[in-house]
Amino acid sequence: MVGASSLNLATSQYNHAVAIVAACKGRGLPVRGAHVALETALTESGLWMYANGNNRRSLQLPHDRVGWDHGSVGLFQQQVGGAPHSTANWGTTDELMNVAQSTGKFLEALGPLSEWQMKSNWMACQHVQRSAFSDGHNYQANDARAIQIGNALWGVSPATPSTGPAPGLASGSAKPATAGTYTVLPGDNLATIAAATGTTVAQLVALNQGSHPSLAHNPNLIEVGWTLRLTGAAQNAPATPSNPSPRFYIVQSGDNLAAIARLYDDPKITWQSIAQANHLANPDLIHPGEKLLIA
Repeated sequence: MVGASSLNLATSQYNHAVAIVAACKGRGLPVRGAHVALETALTESGLWMYANGNNRRSLQLPHDRVGWDHGSVGLFQQQVGGAPHSTANWGTTDELMNVAQSTGKFLEALGPLSEWQMKSNWMACQHVQRSAFSDGHNYQANDARAIQIGNALWGVSPATPSTGPAPGLASGSAKPATAGTYTVLPGDNLATIAAATGTTVAQLVALNQGSHPSLAHNPNLIEVGWTLRLTGAAQNAPATPSNPSPRFYIVQSGDNLAAIARLYDDPKITWQSIAQANHLANPDLIHPGEKLLIA
């Protein structure tokens, strides 16, 4: 049984985490949506429900701690519209100190899956929160912890019915297509698939690199709809073609060259190599929708 103590969480933190996961499941998201939401909450509040000392209403609502950061309240430190010192409007105090509603607002801001599917978890967090750390390393520090909690609670948390449509994803749960196989869903990566199916990334690559040669070169890039084998004999890695097909990446909102380079499990791919391949006079100036040659 997964409990607060087994995850090294206080009861209040555990209950908040369960509610976040439930809200993600209620919107039909894969488990990675919970990873991103939990990573944000861990970084912003440590999974504690914060009231704000400048907001009288927040002090009247159930809370774990009191903060003073602008007009921010709740697990995601979202700013109350019109509250003292607020510079943004995420909603009312009551909404933002309600776990299901505040998580829903976070997921709405996260946007369609296509906007963050190829990002790292921490850059997806940064895409929403716009912290002072443009590379998202403040969120990255909690990445492993968020994945641990999300995976542990995914089968425990009931799905909280969504009050709106899922952000770019039809409702569904990740299930193997048949015994011994798994069909890739939006938001999946090999690490989450391995955790859900009791395998490892290395095993998945070995079992499927013959059918999907790109796995041998970049296990981080998989495609929705692929059927992956979970058992059987390993497949030989495909021979590297003498003239491999060029790789391209479509820039997403919030991307930078360093973050894009980290998506590729290839030491030769760096922000400098991408800048050089695309003749970028200013490597910091890229735009959403721009097609970059990865080399």
